Amino acid sequence: MRHCPRALPLRTKKRSCRLTRWDAALNKVLAEKQAGKTTDGTVDMIWINGENFRTMADASILYTAWARNLPNAKLINWDQPIINSDFGIPVNDREAPWARAQFVFLYDTAKVPTAPKSFTALEAYLKANPGTFTVPRAAGLHRQRARSPRPV
Repeated sequence: MRHCPRALPLRTKKRSCRLTRWDAALNKVLAEKQAGKTTDGTVDMIWINGENFRTMADASILYTAWARNLPNAKLINWDQPIINSDFGIPVNDREAPWARAQFVFLYDTAKVPTAPKSFTALEAYLKANPGTFTVPRAAGLHRQRARSPRPV
């Protein structure tokens, strides 16, 4: 893992801590707050999904007023609903957008000469060709390379 060049002048270090469960960091932060530890916690920064954002927002454990100070924040349209809310909750400068979700799939042009170009067309393809399309298992999506996809 490389250090962020912009962090070096700030004398910060990036240290990756592998977690065995996706919720370990979230539970650690929640437990520290419950124990009254509000400074110098063990988790400085984590990637969270929408559901975890909601949990942390409800527990008032998200630091605020930082995202718009990031170097490339001026390039972000903060007024877009996809940017200013997460899991139906206003972001209020408590998280930085990572990327937009999109649907991407790969196909073999020798077997599928014309790929579906809409969800309606994909649905028709799936009905006409059962068992020929696979999707990742929802659980452990970030570790999907180690598992077999399930057919649809």
